[in-house]
Amino acid sequence: MTDAQYSAAVRAWLDDLDIDPEGTFVDPSAKSFSTQLWQDRHPGLARASNEVDDGIRSVSSLLTAGWLLVYESSEGLLAELPGYGWNP
Repeated sequence: MTDAQYSAAVRAWLDDLDIDPEGTFVDPSAKSFSTQLWQDRHPGLARASNEVDDGIRSVSSLLTAGWLLVYESSEGLLAELPGYGWNP
């Protein structure tokens, strides 16, 4: 898919779920996709940080606070989450 097609698909997916996100984090390496989302006026764009420890801390905090919810149909993510942690 092109960036424009992917942006439209994301918008359609959010519309189907009746979700209007306050913010969307995009991988900093996806510069052309970020530009497309901005051109399409996608709300609340921010560049994500690829710092692993900060990411783990953020996701853990959001899950604990109930601010990050995961659909049970997200089988891939649910399978990965137990291994998402600090390496002792």
